[in-house]
Parts: sequence; structure tokens; C-alpha cells
Amino acid sequence: MAYLVSIMRLGFITMLLLVVGRVSAQNDTIFPNVDGTWDMTTTTWDWDGQNMNFMYFNYTLQYYAEPSVEIDGLSWGSVTSGDGTQIGLLAVDQDKVFYRSIQPFYYGYEYYGDTATQVLYDFGLSVNDTAYWQSSDPSFPVTVQSIDTVWLAGRARKRLHLDFFGDEWVAGIGSIKGLLTPLQFWFEASYSMSNFCGNYLDADSVPYQACLPFTVGVPDAPKAKLAIHPNPSTGTFVVEGASPNKPYHLTDVRGIEVLSGLTAAGSTNILLPHAIPGFYVLNVAGTRTKVIVQ
Repeated sequence: MAYLVSIMRLGFITMLLLVVGRVSAQNDTIFPNVDGTWDMTTTTWDWDGQNMNFMYFNYTLQYYAEPSVEIDGLSWGSVTSGDGTQIGLLAVDQDKVFYRSIQPFYYGYEYYGDTATQVLYDFGLSVNDTAYWQSSDPSFPVTVQSIDTVWLAGRARKRLHLDFFGDEWVAGIGSIKGLLTPLQFWFEASYSMSNFCGNYLDADSVPYQACLPFTVGVPDAPKAKLAIHPNPSTGTFVVEGASPNKPYHLTDVRGIEVLSGLTAAGSTNILLPHAIPGFYVLNVAGTRTKVIVQ
């Protein structure tokens, strides 16, 4: 009986490790690690013999992380069309999102059907790196123009600005032009994404959701963390951690300014040889710190 209990306990622990490992292996800040839905619109030109007209095609694509299949050492979830037909597999590894097509994905007059493993998104790219090739023309690479950080679903995520049709890749969603945009043949088609909704589990296995429309804002730069020593002091102390040429103001407990100046590069020496012992407040470019003079 004791042997059976040990085997059962070992099996439970193994199962738990597999579940925890799978959740943590797919970073929820890179791509939805539960499921996601993308509604997209393709526009193509149509010649009726007299005029060139737009034709619109609407698609819904869905991604499910589970159930998954193991291929080439990666855990692949499924990508399905609006009618539930599986068209491909998707996996996340480090900063990369991979895609394998298993059904031709039609959009307008063209389709994507290459069954080889492709890098769908790479959030580890740097500025001027090639994101993908426009059409099949090697002379027309789409490159990363700039990278910043945005707030999405209550957390900071990386955003890559590309130089083609104003496309952007936002970690946690993918392309704002559509899920499979980096793999499409562009000839007379362009994507816009009218809706997105992703379900996630964070590192603590707490579920949350991010949907369009959402507010994407550039986060404020963190305030400087000041180090003041010695504190308490006899009226002479050093400030470290502040950017150079930032204004500082030292006030007493009544709010009366007793000293002001600009910070220096590296560290700033502040001298108060005749200061009255007590509490003071040092304000460096909006960062307030209590200073004690003995």
C-alpha cells in the first residue's frame, strides 16, 4: 500500500510539474497562452471592365493553446478558421511565435499554404532588423523602425513599429494588421484587424483577458531612485542616483526652502554646515526623500 501511495504521489507531482511547466514555458506577455480570437478584413481590387473596385473579405481566426501536440520539441496549439476548421499550428518559444500551415488559408484571390515551420513573430528583434519580406521580393524587406513599451492589460509590453503600411507588432497580440499578416502574399491585399480578444494565465496562474478596443499608452519613465548617505548626517551628505543637471530643493518641516541647486554627474555633495537639527525634505526633479540632520 505504501508503495502504491508513493507511486500515486509521484504521478501527481509529475502531472503538476507538467502543467506548471507548460504555463510558464509560454510567456503570457508574448502571446495568449490560453486562447485568442482575431477578426480581420482583407481588401482587394476588382476590375469590372470599366472601373477598379474594392472587394472586402472578412475572416475570423481563433487560437487555442490546449489541447496541444508536441512537434520538434515545441508545444503547438491550433489555429482555426471561423467555421472551426483547423488551418495551422502555433507555438511560442522565448521571444518567437512559430506557425505551421496544415490547410491553405484563403484571403481574397490568394492563399497561404506553405507547411514549413515559419517564424510568425520575433519580439527579440532590434531596430533595423528584418521582420519579414514584402511579397516574395528579396529587395523589399520590412524592417523594424523603432521599439517602445506600451501598457496593455495592466502590464508593460514591447511594441515594434515596422516600415510597411504602418504595421505594428505588440507583444501579447501580434500584428495589428492580423494574426497571419507576416506570412501573407501582399500583392493586392492588405489587412486590418477589427477585433481581438485574448485570454491569458499570468506567471501565478491567475487568468486575465485583454480585448480590443483597449487603451495602449506609453508608460511614464520610472522616477529616479535616490540614495542619500549618510542619513542621518551632521549637515553634509551625498546624493546618488539622480540624473545630472536636475533641480533640487531642500526644505524644512515648515516647507521653507533652505537650499537649492542642480545635481552633478555621478553624485552631488550637499553642505549645510549651520543647519538646525531636525527633519528636512529633499526634492530632486519630483522625487522627495526625507533627510535628517543631527
